[in-house]
Amino acid sequence: MSNVGDVEKAGMGLLTKVLLGGGGGLGCLGVAVIALMLMMVAGASAANSNDPNAFNTPSPAPTSPVVVGEWAAPQIDVVMTSDFGPRDCNGCSRFHEGIDLSGGCGTAIYAAAAGTVTVAGSFWGYGNAVVIDHGGNVETLYGHMPWGGRIVNVGDRVSAGQRIGSEGNTGQSFGCHLHLEVFINGVQVDPAPFFAARGITWPIGF
Repeated sequence: MSNVGDVEKAGMGLLTKVLLGGGGGLGCLGVAVIALMLMMVAGASAANSNDPNAFNTPSPAPTSPVVVGEWAAPQIDVVMTSDFGPRDCNGCSRFHEGIDLSGGCGTAIYAAAAGTVTVAGSFWGYGNAVVIDHGGNVETLYGHMPWGGRIVNVGDRVSAGQRIGSEGNTGQSFGCHLHLEVFINGVQVDPAPFFAARGITWPIGF
């Protein structure tokens, strides 16, 4: 009976014959195997790239948004990557007037509450953005959606938890995320305690 070493040697010999085609040069099958291996390496490199366009496949939408009373989580299956307030970073605003949520390029974005869309499209440094007027002097802003990733228009009426777009990397952005702002009487307030007071905190859905 062959021992394990003999089996391993036999296996390596078979692999060599497959790659070399039995003639000392690379056989057709060997070329195909090497090409496949190179494609796998290139794919892994692209998947780990900081380039937002590399393998930018939208994440699957959750089966349903999280709605608590009259309010909904703008995203689920995400984490907060930057909070509201002063910050010190190269190339970004000194005072962050919202929070950043990240679940990956293409993650669904939902309307935080019922209201009317007042902005939909290119909007200053927010890139492709949406602003919703919820009445009572409360508005929410959703920034950096990908071009083609916004699915509402100015004048649309939306409901709490209705999908309005997808997470992207447009405008003044350094990677896919949702920049979320809340306005009360036209002034930005910290979205985290605002939503927490309405039963919504992050992370949600993990």
